[in-house]
Amino acid sequence: MNNNSQSKKWYERWWLWALVVVVVFIGAFKLFSNPDSNSSSNHSANTHTVAHKPAKKHNTSVFHKDFAVGNTIKISNGVSVKVNNIHFNNGDDVNQPDNGKRYIVANVTITNHSHSSISYNELDWAFDTNGNSKTPDIVSMDEIDEMGSGDLDKGASLTKDLVGQVPISSKGNKTTLTYQPDTLNDNKKVHILLINGQ
Repeated sequence: MNNNSQSKKWYERWWLWALVVVVVFIGAFKLFSNPDSNSSSNHSANTHTVAHKPAKKHNTSVFHKDFAVGNTIKISNGVSVKVNNIHFNNGDDVNQPDNGKRYIVANVTITNHSHSSISYNELDWAFDTNGNSKTPDIVSMDEIDEMGSGDLDKGASLTKDLVGQVPISSKGNKTTLTYQPDTLNDNKKVHILLINGQ
């Protein structure tokens, strides 16, 4: 009996084959059960990376410089904005700016390049003069077409006016129009230089 058991070669032992079958079964189970989770985690990781790469690119080119009137600014959420022109207005019998100030009217175009409708709101904008930031004034005059709020379908554009107040003399005053829709976080604003009286 001892001679028989010793004469068996290593690959003839039953427990070895049982162990091989168990290992193969476990390996096959892991191989066929994990690809879905691996591919989904890889997919979400790739999506995450792709979504953040453009944001870094836009952070540098869009959120860290002053644009000028006439520049088209493409934002990472699929929207582009442009201040077409500005002009000044001293008001009328009903609408009067504060003492020592005049109205500044910025004609703005918003274009939706995304694949769905977007919301727009004049409260996404602010006039900033020497660090004093204020949302646009509500001024009802015939020559001013105020932006208000609403929705913009994909591929559509909207051209409206935003009204703020600036000192009558631009000397020593710097005024920018900032744009910060809800889709951008708190530290991301687009700055468009309207007046540089330095």
